Amino acid sequence: MTMARRTALAALGAATLSRPALAQNKPARISFVGTNAGRFHFTFVEEVAPVFERLHGIKVDFTLLPIDALSAKLRAELSAGSDAIDIIEFNPGMAAWLSSHLEDHERLIAGAAGRNPDYDWADYMPSVKELAQFDDRQIGIPYRVAVPILIYQKSVLEAEVGAGSRRHHAPSTEFRRVPRRRPGDHTGRRA
Repeated sequence: MTMARRTALAALGAATLSRPALAQNKPARISFVGTNAGRFHFTFVEEVAPVFERLHGIKVDFTLLPIDALSAKLRAELSAGSDAIDIIEFNPGMAAWLSSHLEDHERLIAGAAGRNPDYDWADYMPSVKELAQFDDRQIGIPYRVAVPILIYQKSVLEAEVGAGSRRHHAPSTEFRRVPRRRPGDHTGRRA
């Protein structure tokens, strides 16, 4: 009976060793799935990942996709219960369907603050934090926020509205001449 127990324990140990994630303190690789839109993703690939890999000895594998392909990949992988993705980059508009697959990040945030004195979650504006919240859970950590900025010609605005005027006017005939486009149509055809 004792020999059978030892044999069973040895077999269990071998099974554990065949799964590197369980046998090591850290994985050899992690996967990052995100968008290839814009140029900011190069910051991850060319700047952040090499430093991370050098400091931690963990290789980062990137899968960067157009936003529609990213959404399709995330839906397929997460719905299937796959554990092939370690880090995802997502847009706030994806939060509703992603939220059930993501953990609350509050513990992670608290742990980061404890290890890095330069990191202060309080430095984030509440509205920025809310971009990665769903159902009162912090499901992500915002790392970049792009804000559209309207720039106008003061002389044109003053000529149209009047200097210092607070009156509201109908849009100028100049704006009426700008063709309206169908959503997603960049050809200039009128709707």
